[in-house]
Amino acid sequence: MILGRAVVAPNRPNLREILSDNENALLFDPGNPSDFKRALTRLIADPGLRDRLGGAARATIQRRNLTWNGNAAQIVGAFERPGPATQRKVEPKSLKGLGLRP
Repeated sequence: MILGRAVVAPNRPNLREILSDNENALLFDPGNPSDFKRALTRLIADPGLRDRLGGAARATIQRRNLTWNGNAAQIVGAFERPGPATQRKVEPKSLKGLGLRP
């Protein structure tokens, strides 16, 4: 998605957390092979649709910070906040020390 390519994906709850049909991807019914074919045929026939979906997919990743660095920052942040499972604070290495940008 970060490469700005159009996405064709099965219409599943976990994927709909990030993907929206006709907004940043084409979603197809995973139980219907002809639905997958229909989505691919649409992309092949419509360069404008490919560009629009690809750009929207990239924008989604950037807006939600779903990058390696963004994911690492979330993990580090989770360790910096004490949770109900522990009362002691875990001190991870800083992002700077890992060579990551927040």
